Amino acid sequence: MLDNSKDADDNWGNAYLTETSTHYHVSKCWDYYRNTFGRIGQNNASREVRVRTQWAVNNAYFAPGGSDHNDLTFGKSGGWDYGMEPSVVAHEFTHGVTHHTANLQYEYESGALNESFSDIFGIVIQANMLDGGSTDWILGNFIPSALTRSLSEPNNSYQPNTYLGNMWESGSNDYGGVHTNSGVQNKWFYVLAKGDSDYNDLFNYYDVNGIGITKAARIAYYALTSILMNSSQYSDSRQATIQAAKILFGECSIEHQATIDSWYAVGLGNLNDCSHTASVIEISDQNVSIYPNPSDGTISIELPVSTNEPIKIIDLFGNLVKQFETNQVFFQTDISDLADGIYMVIFDLNGNKVVKRIIVQK
Repeated sequence: MLDNSKDADDNWGNAYLTETSTHYHVSKCWDYYRNTFGRIGQNNASREVRVRTQWAVNNAYFAPGGSDHNDLTFGKSGGWDYGMEPSVVAHEFTHGVTHHTANLQYEYESGALNESFSDIFGIVIQANMLDGGSTDWILGNFIPSALTRSLSEPNNSYQPNTYLGNMWESGSNDYGGVHTNSGVQNKWFYVLAKGDSDYNDLFNYYDVNGIGITKAARIAYYALTSILMNSSQYSDSRQATIQAAKILFGECSIEHQATIDSWYAVGLGNLNDCSHTASVIEISDQNVSIYPNPSDGTISIELPVSTNEPIKIIDLFGNLVKQFETNQVFFQTDISDLADGIYMVIFDLNGNKVVKRIIVQK
């Protein structure tokens, strides 16, 4: 472990490449969550993140720190600097997001989901912030190969690609297989984003057209931050992501159907039973998303189209308590001045009146 790195002129050069690279990757993680979801830091309230590099461990990890910060620690072992690997940094950063949202218990299936969400956003953040949107679906290209994980081919990483299928860890090793059984949801995300066709370990054939990594990430993020809870299992994650897809894109939308079918691909549930594919007009009312809900101070709003009309918040007595305008389709607004209770948010979208209920709970 090195002492705190200091520099008098802010010209770091190559002397502190590990430190500067790690902090750069952390800043990219922060920017991704802020720019994509309006999330300000791991706790969505700018909680400080302290970064430690070249630690004398063959690993990297997240830990809640003191009263005012979280810790991200990246080891240096055998010539490997874990903080130099952007997907590993994003993986650990996302553990902090999970800690402050669903807080998935770190054992057995809930722990596998915890690891999987970090794997998913490790890949997504590296692809979006550093690689122009492309990815090879390998987490950890620049760390020892024994520790890498493949979202496209989990079996190559000694992980299952089917729920309770081949390579599923059924014992208590590694907190109940959290780093092994995460492969199932990793594969689900890959199928949802990229698309795939094959037989799973249950000999069920699937053929799914991918919806793209951006939409798939929105579904995963919504489920993690607004629906899942500490004790959630794989069946809960299936339901949560299906519900998220329905909220974000509409019931029986292409995205909703693909989410269901991608879970079937990894051995959970059946294929979708939609008799039609919803049109944009049909889902416009449903394609307004507000989260977190309940909220204690700030809400994020996603719209299918921008609006030039004022957005209004009224109480249950019909009183206008807040009004604002924006031309953005994704934005945040502060509602910390509202008293605890239930409110209605009213939108005018291309002449269609959309009303969403929110709960303020401090």
